[in-house]
Amino acid sequence: MLIYMSNVILVIIISKMKKLWESTNIFKYLTFLSIICFMSLVVAKSPNYSQMVNSQGGKVIFKEGNKPRRYAKRNERLEKNNQKLIIKGNKKNLARLILRGPKVSYNGSLLQIGPSSTETQYQFSCISENGKFTIGWKKGTKSDGCGEGMYVRRPKNQRKNHLKNLFAHFPTYEEEEIIIKPAQEEDTLVQIYIEENQQIVTPLIKDIVIISPDDPNGKRIKEGQQWTYNSETNQESINSIDPQSILDSPELQDFLTPENWHSDSLSMQVNSEVKEQITALQEQGKEIGSINCASEKGLTSTESNISTFINFRNNSSQSLQIFWINFDGQRIKYADLEPGQEYKQQTYLSHPWIVANESGKCLRIYFPTKEEGFFSITN
Repeated sequence: MLIYMSNVILVIIISKMKKLWESTNIFKYLTFLSIICFMSLVVAKSPNYSQMVNSQGGKVIFKEGNKPRRYAKRNERLEKNNQKLIIKGNKKNLARLILRGPKVSYNGSLLQIGPSSTETQYQFSCISENGKFTIGWKKGTKSDGCGEGMYVRRPKNQRKNHLKNLFAHFPTYEEEEIIIKPAQEEDTLVQIYIEENQQIVTPLIKDIVIISPDDPNGKRIKEGQQWTYNSETNQESINSIDPQSILDSPELQDFLTPENWHSDSLSMQVNSEVKEQITALQEQGKEIGSINCASEKGLTSTESNISTFINFRNNSSQSLQIFWINFDGQRIKYADLEPGQEYKQQTYLSHPWIVANESGKCLRIYFPTKEEGFFSITN
């Protein structure tokens, strides 16, 4: 891994020299180089290996360097930085891996590659290329569990580089990697989607930081936001999304099912640690947090100790109503929301809110979070 990162650093240095040749913004790029160098030293302490615990759909492809491809074995291990797993593109194929450390310990990182309509490639130890990835970090995950960053290959810019200076044959910064890491040492869940011209990064549980050539100090992307990079325009954007709608999807529900990560090839202790992590992510997901309308009966507000704000946006095509559930379990109407409208309300952590349709039928129950919550309601 250290040799690989040294090569990456060399390419980046030459790329930066190219940029500096035409830019007066020197300090920005020197800062980025210093962070990349530091990160490379940290990531050099990589997991001992990553282990595939199971897969579904079609067969998983294993590739090592220039050797011919072959089908991955059951419980396949990746131990070298030129080893990859490849998932053919469709909406069913996927593989689940855990990262292992010294003495076959568990390092706190869960990695699902696929399913995606495009081919997904994962390279040991912490590099993602193409397709879709879902990554779960356990609270306190260190560098040998990719806690210091998952490297994501940026799609190449399709525009021709018109610069014809001495370094013209080296890649420019548009072709470099970005680094995604938890913002804090907390249970974190993020989804990454990479296709030909775009990278889409969505933190589903807790915040993340994205380090890129354009943001060498790191940009914090909050839970409830989605970061997109378009290589054709070389533009980044951040939009608000409803993470709960993604967490409620069958794909994520499968990810958050402990039994799907159990493997007879793992020790009882590792299986137990993985289950504990999945359970913690489930609990964090509830705190985001919406629950099914079946839970409305018996639901009440309790204490009013911790103040916060909750935001609703009607991204559906129907009129909506916003209700607070009071201390007696009764609905108190606060707002009507027409399509496209938003509503912000001061509230307290333990106070549930109901979004209902025009006839009053409950669509979803939401709980506030410590940080200001943003909920998007779709059809």
